[in-house]
Amino acid sequence: MIITRNSYGALCLNTPDVLFADIDFVTQPHSSLYFIIFFVLLASSGLGAFYFSSWFIFGIGFVLSLLVTSLIAKSVFKFQQKLKGTPEQQALEKIRAFSTHYPTWHLRVYRTPNGYLILVMHQIFEPRGEQVQSFFKAIYADPYYDLMCQNQNCFRARISPKPWRIGVERLRQGIWPISNERMVDRENWVRKYERQSEDYASCRFVEQFGSQMVHPKAKRVQSIHDQYCKSDSQLDLA
Repeated sequence: MIITRNSYGALCLNTPDVLFADIDFVTQPHSSLYFIIFFVLLASSGLGAFYFSSWFIFGIGFVLSLLVTSLIAKSVFKFQQKLKGTPEQQALEKIRAFSTHYPTWHLRVYRTPNGYLILVMHQIFEPRGEQVQSFFKAIYADPYYDLMCQNQNCFRARISPKPWRIGVERLRQGIWPISNERMVDRENWVRKYERQSEDYASCRFVEQFGSQMVHPKAKRVQSIHDQYCKSDSQLDLA
C-alpha cells in the first residue's frame, strides 16, 4: 500500500489487493438514447417526404431532428428518473442488490461528490481476476476505473480533494521526472493545496452492507483511507 500524488495534484491510495470500486452517477442521457430519438425523428421525416413526394419536407425534418433531439432525450431521461429514482438511489439499489445475492461480501459504501466509492472488507482480490470483473459489472462501476485497475494491476482511491473544487488550479508539474527549476513551484503548489484542503472531505461514509467479516489488510487500508478522506466528518465533499 502506497500513497501517491496524481497528475492533477490529489493524493491517491494505491493497494495491490484490497478492492476499491468507483461508481459515477448517471446524470445525463446515454448516447444511445440520442441516437434512437434522432433516428425515429429522421425516419418520420423520410416517411413524410415519401408520402408528399417532397425533398423539402425531408430537409425541414432533418433540421428539426437536429434541433429537438437533445431536448426530447433530456425530457425522456427526466421521466425515467421519476420512474426509477434519482441517480443516487439507482446506484445504491444496484449495490444493495449485489449484497442480497452475495451476503458474505462486506461492503463499505462512501459518498463522493459525484458518486459512490466501495471498499470491500472481507477478503483480498486480484485486480485482474474474474471476481473483480463480475463485481464491477454488477454494480456498474466506472469503466475508466475498471480499465485503470487492469492496466496498473492495482486498486486505488482518491483520498484528498480535486484541486478545482477547492479553489486551486490543477498541478502543472504533476508528471515525473520534474526539473530542478520547477520543483520550487511544485512545492509551493502543494503547500497551498494542503491549506485549502483542510476544510474539505473527499468522501463520506454512508452505509455498510453484508457480512461482518474483515480481512486484516482491508482493515489497515480502511483506517488510513478514512483518516485521509475525513469520511466521518460533515465537511463539504470535494
